[in-house]
Amino acid sequence: MNDLEFKELVRKEREKNFVKPYDLAYNSFLNLKLDLQDKNYFLNNASQIIHDMRIKSWENFLKAEDNFSKSIYDILNNFETYDGLTNYESVKKFINTNIDKFYILSLSNTQSRRSRTGTEFETIVELVLMGAGLLLDSQGCLSSGIFQEHNLGKSVDIVCPSVMEYEVQKRQCSLISCKTSLRERWAEVIEEKERTGAAEVYLITLDEKMSKSTLKLLNDKNVIPVVTKKIKKEKYGDCNNVITFEEMLNCLIEKNKYWTIEKYSSNQKEIKKKLINAQMNYHFSQNHIYVKKFYENQLDKFKE
Repeated sequence: MNDLEFKELVRKEREKNFVKPYDLAYNSFLNLKLDLQDKNYFLNNASQIIHDMRIKSWENFLKAEDNFSKSIYDILNNFETYDGLTNYESVKKFINTNIDKFYILSLSNTQSRRSRTGTEFETIVELVLMGAGLLLDSQGCLSSGIFQEHNLGKSVDIVCPSVMEYEVQKRQCSLISCKTSLRERWAEVIEEKERTGAAEVYLITLDEKMSKSTLKLLNDKNVIPVVTKKIKKEKYGDCNNVITFEEMLNCLIEKNKYWTIEKYSSNQKEIKKKLINAQMNYHFSQNHIYVKKFYENQLDKFKE
């Protein structure tokens, strides 16, 4: 098997053996029995929930990755013969024969981790918002075309309460961008905020190394960094423009009070129901029962 054939094998086996990032986070949500908690639990413990879900998801991912790598080694091993060789000689032959493929597998694992991390983090944030009773539109579950139709780019992951309200009165809506680490990507969020004319953007992150100059620029542009209580206390205790997840949730709830059922025209109600149905049906097809029930409850509010 040449290297190109091996890369294709790894790709196909990965697709077959790994659960999707959303499912990984959702399963962690269920394993921690968060589906049994009420709204106040999420409002008061959002930081800890996010921490616990990431730990649980990471543990489950590492187990899956370990089993996946072992299965690939088994496949490679089946291509070799070790007749007449000692154990040491067999191991040496296996390593020497496949050393390039080990590198390919390691690189594939690293790239997979990076590509999955963002989606997993967005999912965790979405589930916490749902637990707190906040309606949202997720670019990960809706077609990205729907976000583009409303002049929203890739830097916006979540709109609360939805893109329909954003179209009607954007200053009574909240845009959320999720980035586990920033590096220079905070500039993308500022650009998106300026382009859309949104009142502010919540930048949810786990980054512990935001510089004072970056924080000042974010503050000047009304991009609000959101971190866990622990990160806020240990890294940004003297930065008033950095808030906790719990503080963000309370801000979102206050802003959402604007959107009483009387605010919607008949046509807007129909658009709203279509958006909710699209997400509800997606999650039903993926067997995300908790999320499906959440959207069902939201849909009831718009039924005549």
